[in-house]
Amino acid sequence: MVITKMKEIGIGTKVIGENKPTFFIAEVACAHEGNFDTAKKMIDVAVEAQADAVKFQIINKEAYMVPYHPIYPIVEKVEFTPIQWSELRNYAQRLGILFFADGYDVPSIKVAKEIKVDALKIHSSDLTNHEAIEEAAKTMLPLFLGVGATTMDEISAAISLIRCYHNNIVIMHGYQAFPTRLESLNFNFVKTLHAAYGLPVGILDHTEGETFLSKVVPLLTPFVGAQVIEKHFVLDRSLKGIDYESSVNPNTLKDIVANLRAMGTTFGSGFPIVNFNVEEQAYRDLMKKAIVAEINIPANDIIKRDMVSFKRAGPGLRPMDINTIIGKKTKRAFTKNEKILREELQ
Repeated sequence: MVITKMKEIGIGTKVIGENKPTFFIAEVACAHEGNFDTAKKMIDVAVEAQADAVKFQIINKEAYMVPYHPIYPIVEKVEFTPIQWSELRNYAQRLGILFFADGYDVPSIKVAKEIKVDALKIHSSDLTNHEAIEEAAKTMLPLFLGVGATTMDEISAAISLIRCYHNNIVIMHGYQAFPTRLESLNFNFVKTLHAAYGLPVGILDHTEGETFLSKVVPLLTPFVGAQVIEKHFVLDRSLKGIDYESSVNPNTLKDIVANLRAMGTTFGSGFPIVNFNVEEQAYRDLMKKAIVAEINIPANDIIKRDMVSFKRAGPGLRPMDINTIIGKKTKRAFTKNEKILREELQ
């Protein structure tokens, strides 16, 4: 069965759903590189940019990865203690920004629950890890599901499992290449996910950072039918640290959020115009054509088509009203180019 009405997800004072402001996640991931002060500075940047949430990756290296994995040395470097994570979450709370976390394994998810994150994300690499997904679902926190490089069967199985506990789910569509080529974005998949699950859908933007298009792609979010955008950022991209390929600098992050908010004002209500605003009424009065006398017309004469024309003349009878006055008698004389008004006919 296709679900047509999209579910809304409330997180703090924010609401994610159809016709709601695009929800912006400033993605830190592990770009703090294990430096606690850097992590706090990145929260500051997210707050300054007016993002809705800042997101980190909570990792337990023993549960997450085998020691001989190629990136294990990086994982060792970026691991924080539960106390540090709690301090970061509290810092974000004091600054008024939502604090999200990826939970890569059961121990990490338990830490996220203990420090009271506002929402959890299941990374696409763990979408078939049903033990971790169930642990996350049991927290009753809103869950963001990364679905990159994942089959529809795998997505459906994960959502079905979570729905045993709740339905506060946001599906996050994103191509898992860093950086992502434009032709790989597949924005039309957003519609497929909406139709299949009736849930809000977000975009994980991994396009190359600090390019023109990296500043444009997030602005397309509401226009492709998505409700959430997640964007990586770093303090200084020139240092080429973790995840720099798809990350933007702080000033760019701030510009993207501001421009996204501005673009959000372009949708309007979607309802037909009943009363024009001052600007459009002024345009109508100045630019729309009215029915005017093409020649001098005497009083008590019968209006014929060749006696009138359509010209810009200020508010008056619309050209589409022409058949309502043909055959009417004039109550007074009209000079050439004078507007013909209905109340002056009989």
